[in-house]
Amino acid sequence: MGKDREGEFHPRKGKPSGSLREGVGLQPINTSALEDHLVIAEKYTEGEEKPAPNLYVTHPNRNVDKREERQRNKATQRSDNPGNKSVNETFVVERADTVAEELPAMLSKEQFFELGNFQSELCISIYMATGTTASVEANIQKDYIGFKNKLQQLTSLLREKNTEQTHIERLLKPGYDLLRNEDLWSKMPQGLAVFVAEGLFKYIKLPLAPKDELLVNSTFYLTPLIPVMTSKDYFYVLVLSKKQAKIYRADAFGMHYIPVAGMPNGVDDVVHFEKKDDQKFFRTDTAGAGGGANFGIGAGKPDGKANLAMYFDEVDETLWKELLHKENVPLLLSGVEYLIPIYKQVAQYKPIWEDAITGSQGSSSCHAG
Repeated sequence: MGKDREGEFHPRKGKPSGSLREGVGLQPINTSALEDHLVIAEKYTEGEEKPAPNLYVTHPNRNVDKREERQRNKATQRSDNPGNKSVNETFVVERADTVAEELPAMLSKEQFFELGNFQSELCISIYMATGTTASVEANIQKDYIGFKNKLQQLTSLLREKNTEQTHIERLLKPGYDLLRNEDLWSKMPQGLAVFVAEGLFKYIKLPLAPKDELLVNSTFYLTPLIPVMTSKDYFYVLVLSKKQAKIYRADAFGMHYIPVAGMPNGVDDVVHFEKKDDQKFFRTDTAGAGGGANFGIGAGKPDGKANLAMYFDEVDETLWKELLHKENVPLLLSGVEYLIPIYKQVAQYKPIWEDAITGSQGSSSCHAG
């Protein structure tokens, strides 16, 4: 393109380059560039210098920030959509560990309804009998293997339901953590119930042996818990001897020892001897016998009802303070026959059964529990 004498631009005459020749087709036209030049021509005003014809100029209405806007929109969409999380965010969420929580065998109404009303795509209920052998070591091994087998069966069952492997591992991790809890398996009663769901892992040590079951549903299976929930009667058993006193809590499913802070450790823990001026004194440090030290003189340690009464008075005082002041359930006494009436005489806790378990054989059987 050239200028005339007046400085106007004119296209060259003749056929443009790339014109039709024999055997040669039309060349593709850059329509975008053509539109840009047309706009420039329309915008040209007198007094403005026209650009060179080979200079590429963008369309004046074109949005040059379009690429940046698209990038900002994509970033906004990723932040607004919870499914579009970064790798780190997803890792943190998916790897948040659920901790196994123990529930009491006698569930409260709120705890029972919480489990009963829970719903999820996967609600897993596990029941298994435990402590079925006489040997503690054998029970630990048997129960450990039994629970491990339950976890492995559950893994296979979830795979059949097309559950992702990462989801399975996340659900069952607290269960495998329990396998490493040696204290749990050494103190397992007659049964175990486990409830598993996304973000939930609860277990109950049962005082009875349930039927072995493994269920996956949208809710938890709680029927085996009903016998425990409906049996609320219990009583206490106090085992007495000169050397110690122990109390147990008993119900329809068994009995277990209750440690009591401050319980005197036999007669010698209450009645002490001191020697002064070749005379023997016995001293009692018993709150139940007057709140302070009491002294007596004798040729030796008293070994009669008075001495036992001071000891049992201290036992009763400790039990009342630490445990029995808020109870009104029967107390069954167990021990050698002549000890029972001495304890009843000094006891301030009155719901004591008239009958007792007497004889050394009864006392030793309670100690084994």
